[in-house]
Amino acid sequence: MEGRSYWIVKTAPVSVESSWWPSFLLAYLPTLLLSWLFLLGVALLQNVPSTSFSMGYLNSLILAGLGGINLAFGVRGANLAWTDPRHMESGVAGLVGMVTSIAYQLVTLLLFFGPPLGFPLLGIAEGVGRLVGLLVGGTVALLCTILPLVWVRQRVYRIGEEQI
Repeated sequence: MEGRSYWIVKTAPVSVESSWWPSFLLAYLPTLLLSWLFLLGVALLQNVPSTSFSMGYLNSLILAGLGGINLAFGVRGANLAWTDPRHMESGVAGLVGMVTSIAYQLVTLLLFFGPPLGFPLLGIAEGVGRLVGLLVGGTVALLCTILPLVWVRQRVYRIGEEQI
């Protein structure tokens, strides 16, 4: 969002990680808070069992993965020469980021909720399915939070240089 003023951020004596985390948290925390409030409202209105309710809160890891993926594509497709806010990111990076985000959501939802729904059909306890879903889905979500940022870390140092 800094646009042509990004050079101020770039010359500041802060590490790359110090500039990432505020961006990540700025996107993640409001989304997390709203999703938790929505989940709480639905749970109170529908009398959701506590195990299902707690599983919903733990799946907020999906939101963290989305934050990591979208921040990485934002770094990759940053356009500092924008004059119209609709052009802050290149079209290709935005499109690929959106497709990747949708695919990520589908995969993690399947990993989180597939075992608890499928294991009882196989005669395995639902609790085991919840644990497997949490471990597998949580691992994928955490990897998708961290790995995209690691992959574009060096790119942050070069943002805006190709446009000079």
